[in-house]
Amino acid sequence: MGPQTYGAALLSLQLAACALGSTGSTHATYTIPSTAQLGASSMQTRSSQGPLDGPKLDFVNGTSFDFWYFDVTSYDNKASIVLAFYAASNYALGISPNPPSRNETINMVTIYGSFPNGTLFATQIEAGEAKVRTERDGSSGNWTGEIRMKSRSPAHYLGAPASTRDVSEELQPNIGWANAVPDAHTFVEANIQGSPLVFTGSGYHDKNWGNRPLNTVAKWWIWGHASVGPFSLVFWHIISNEGSVVDNLYLTRDRKVIALGASTLESGPGDSFTLSIDSGDNGRFRFVEEPSVPILNTTGLTRWVGTMKGAE
Repeated sequence: MGPQTYGAALLSLQLAACALGSTGSTHATYTIPSTAQLGASSMQTRSSQGPLDGPKLDFVNGTSFDFWYFDVTSYDNKASIVLAFYAASNYALGISPNPPSRNETINMVTIYGSFPNGTLFATQIEAGEAKVRTERDGSSGNWTGEIRMKSRSPAHYLGAPASTRDVSEELQPNIGWANAVPDAHTFVEANIQGSPLVFTGSGYHDKNWGNRPLNTVAKWWIWGHASVGPFSLVFWHIISNEGSVVDNLYLTRDRKVIALGASTLESGPGDSFTLSIDSGDNGRFRFVEEPSVPILNTTGLTRWVGTMKGAE
């Protein structure tokens, strides 16, 4: 298989929500206040407790977080966009050492990426009260512009496909994750600081939440996703503050799940690494990440785009 585009990690775009399989959820509208609320926040931990892509906290306080993440990388690897809608204080995200003040805005949108000519862009927009509408297992909000996704890999949680009833949504205690769109053929049309950004590429969308500050439950992680020939994959390598390690890989081909479970991540020359998984009757798979280009590099966080090769 030849190298294919992948993006890794955590506006003026009208989000066209992708089609998701329903687990019986109904339409609902959720209001998220603009500031952190007082009291202990409870989080959803089972898929039966609410829509796959809906809000996952009863409310957002100063130590909890709930956010929707999207990224798209062009098929030629030259253009990219990452956007995330956050309901979280900087303290909950591990950015600030100080708990939020009563007036600190917790609703914000971050947008960054690259133009085809290599120019990087980044901006952050604070928002007021937010309303999120769930439609079956999807969700939508009020943004302008357009991202259209046609999913080519089924939604899933860390340990099971989203079609499985009443499964755990936790990456590890106090952190939840739901991957609505592991891989999608995606069209982007946006206006970034007065410059048009239009391209097609590989898109991705997931949901992250927790009821403790992120840096108190996760010491370090590598996460990413890729399109490699007919395969779509999402991987995690997490080290908790207590030292426990989670290695997980989700692999599909033509919307059929090939593997979902424990994998191996090995460092290679430079910044490269290798992922491997034994899927039993479906065979063994190995994917090699090649040197990549950061599109965001800040304290404690790097996001990049690059290429990945794979072999059965």
